[in-house]
Amino acid sequence: MANNLENLQEISIKILSDIPLTPEEEQEWDNWRMQDHIQRRLESLASDRVKRFSEIEVLPWKEFRKRYRKVYPFHWKKWSTAAAIILFCSFIGWYLLHNWYKQTPTAISEKAIILILPDQSAMELDVRKSFSSFDHGNFSICLDSGQICFRKRKNINADTGTYRVITPAGKTYRISLSDSSLVTLNNKSELTFSPMYDIRNRNVELKGEGFFDVRSNPDLAFQVRVRNTVHEVLGTSFLISGYENDPLITTTLYSGGLRISSGKTQMMLKDSQQVVIDPVKHFIRRVGLPDLGNASAWRGDYFSNRKTKILLTDLFRKIERWYDIKIIYDDNITNESLTIGRISRKMPADSVLNLLKGPGAFDFVKKEDGYHIRYSQQP
Repeated sequence: MANNLENLQEISIKILSDIPLTPEEEQEWDNWRMQDHIQRRLESLASDRVKRFSEIEVLPWKEFRKRYRKVYPFHWKKWSTAAAIILFCSFIGWYLLHNWYKQTPTAISEKAIILILPDQSAMELDVRKSFSSFDHGNFSICLDSGQICFRKRKNINADTGTYRVITPAGKTYRISLSDSSLVTLNNKSELTFSPMYDIRNRNVELKGEGFFDVRSNPDLAFQVRVRNTVHEVLGTSFLISGYENDPLITTTLYSGGLRISSGKTQMMLKDSQQVVIDPVKHFIRRVGLPDLGNASAWRGDYFSNRKTKILLTDLFRKIERWYDIKIIYDDNITNESLTIGRISRKMPADSVLNLLKGPGAFDFVKKEDGYHIRYSQQP
């Protein structure tokens, strides 16, 4: 009997595991299954299961609605009002997300560093320390560590218009262009470039003064246009000072090579050379022993002319631009010049003029219309 039960257990395991039975095992399984008491037991189990399923009560749908309608009423007016509020808030969020960087040009402060986009919308750059990048035209634009960065997008369109970065009096600003070239603008300066920059060309236009650190690209020359002159490079660092109220443009080359064109006149510059350019008469003249440190002293927030003399009128124009003041000459001092050390541009205008009036042999009086300059009275 024990052997018979063990055989049935092994056969059961094979059946559950889908293992084929031998003819002898099939015969033994059929003999056991066909016994009367086994048949009665199987029929009893099947009958119990059918009875249990038949006793399950299914609640009709009408009875369900009748029982629960008053518990969970559906108010169309309340739900439609809530949906309208959600839709309105979603629209406001979308609008702010896509238009937060745009500002009306009339609302921009005159003392702010400004970015003007090709669609003529404008934003103040110096009021934000950083922001996530946003896509505009062919560029992704971001503000990081006090500089604005332009990065080229994958999808390129033939966009029109220009991007402009403008600095006011008393502020400088750095721009990282999409080819990784860096431009540092001095006060009261402006850099303009096309949406096709680094795609069809690398042309920029400068008003005022800027220091350029250009990334090399043999396929696209870098060109700077300033007051009827063109500066063309492949990769170099140089400084251009070309304010409209300065009679001459001064270009200082720190490294690399630079070709300058003014009218039909051209000149090649090499490392550590400096030239002055007359954009009206189109002449270009090399400076004998340039003081490269003086030329870029403004990048460290200094006025400086240590080794060479500077005309008082040239120095006063720098002071006017930085402090946004007006200097009026009561006496003719156009030919006066002096040598100065480093003077911090973080000092007030009155303090700077007080430092200069001794070696410059002049006095000044502050009035409503500006600072009046005259020769100092000799004792």
